[in-house]
Amino acid sequence: MKQIIVSFFVCILISWGNSFCTEVLFTLTPEWKNLESNRVLRERYGSTWILACTIEIKKITTHQSLFLEKLLLSWRGTPLEHLTASLYKKPIDRDFMPLQENLICESCWHEKAQQIIFKLNQPFALETHTILCLVLTVPQTMVPSLEKGYFEVERSSLPLLIQQSLPSNPLTLAYSPAISNGLFS
Repeated sequence: MKQIIVSFFVCILISWGNSFCTEVLFTLTPEWKNLESNRVLRERYGSTWILACTIEIKKITTHQSLFLEKLLLSWRGTPLEHLTASLYKKPIDRDFMPLQENLICESCWHEKAQQIIFKLNQPFALETHTILCLVLTVPQTMVPSLEKGYFEVERSSLPLLIQQSLPSNPLTLAYSPAISNGLFS
């Protein structure tokens, strides 16, 4: 199976004088695609720029505004010294390109907590249909560790309406050589 999709769909009743139903679809899709086609550059810098996953959020109705203020991904595996990540918005009508104009936030790595931390300077408004792209800068020496662990999205970092819509199982992202198609070679 090339693609593992974890989707959650929920209808939440909210009261603001009148009751209405807000439906939120949250999909985490592993991608593990190499964004650098130049092998010479990868070898020179010793790392690879990887589209790790897409996070798709669809609001069926727009009565409730949703804002992303932070996003935390905890690493579960062999401890990592450092990891660099970027969060981008993908235009709905175009292929993903890691352009500065689409950059939402650069991450900080918390070595003790083993977390990628995206703390946005200002809240990012989630539209009716928003696609976010998680891009990792992965050093060649980190590949064996990535193959033996996974990332878990910390629920508490998501907007409350999304938190309430998710079932209790964790939101995980694991590297799989089977879907990467020679990513690090």
